[in-house]
Parts: sequence; structure tokens; C-alpha cells
Amino acid sequence: LIPTTTAAVTRNGDRISKNGVNNLIGQTEGSILVDIDLKKNDASSIITIDNGTTGNFLTIFRNSSNRLQFETRRDATSTITLIVSNALSFSRHKILFNYKNGDYSFFIDGVKIGNSSNSTNFPNAQFSSIYLSYPNAYGVINDSYRLVSLWKRQLTDTEAINLTTL
Repeated sequence: LIPTTTAAVTRNGDRISKNGVNNLIGQTEGSILVDIDLKKNDASSIITIDNGTTGNFLTIFRNSSNRLQFETRRDATSTITLIVSNALSFSRHKILFNYKNGDYSFFIDGVKIGNSSNSTNFPNAQFSSIYLSYPNAYGVINDSYRLVSLWKRQLTDTEAINLTTL
């Protein structure tokens, strides 16, 4: 859990970020939970962890069709979209993403919506930054965050389902 009292909020882009938190982020495996109220149909990043550059990152992104997708990039190569959800309603959702050296799974509202095995792993990622809304063209917070939690291990499917059930 990241205390929001110590995060930086930057206007004009409305983004919340915390840097230098590599000790809170699983470097080769972990889980990211976001409890959020989706408010507006707008392409936006929900949460991103990275190494301070666009070379290595994991992100949960909402596209203009109101579908969530998990994207990853390693060593500044092209972005890989691993899992895409169905369109979501404008309401509360609990979202959890698991990652572990190329094995990924994605849960929304108590349901496992997908998993992916991909060669993209992060042996030298050095994840050190967390962003609620990534600082790019889509970096505006249009939604209400209730909770963001990180684990330095990949949660089991049962744990993920329990944590994301509304």
C-alpha cells in the first residue's frame, strides 16, 4: 500500500507519482491491485510501474473503447499488449494484474479474464517508480481511486479472485 500523503500530485496533467520505491515493487514478480471507480470513457493509464524511463514498464491502460489492457515493455523494445478485457461499465471495479518472469494473469471483479505466457521478463528492470496516470498524452486522471496495493510476489489465483470480488 502506498500512502498517498507522500506522493507528488502534478497539475496540469493530474498525475500522482512516487519515485525511488524499488523496495516496494517486485522486480521479477509481483501483483498490482487497483480498486477504482471508472467515471469517463477516455483513453487513460490506470497505473504504471517503471524504471524511470520508457524502457521497462508494466501498465494497466484503458483504451477509448473502455477496455482494460495490460501492456509491457522491456529494454526499450516495442510495447506488447498481453491481455485485453471486454468493455467495462462506468462503475466500481477491482483490477489485479499478476506478473512473474513472462507469466501474466489479469483479474477484474473476481473473474480471471486472461493469462499470457510471453518471453518478456524483467531480469534487469529496476522498477523504481509508480504512477497513477502515466505522464504521457493519456496522463489525465478521470477516475476515482479507492485503493492501490502492491505485492512483491505473484498472488495465487484464489487470492486474486478473493481480493477482486466486489
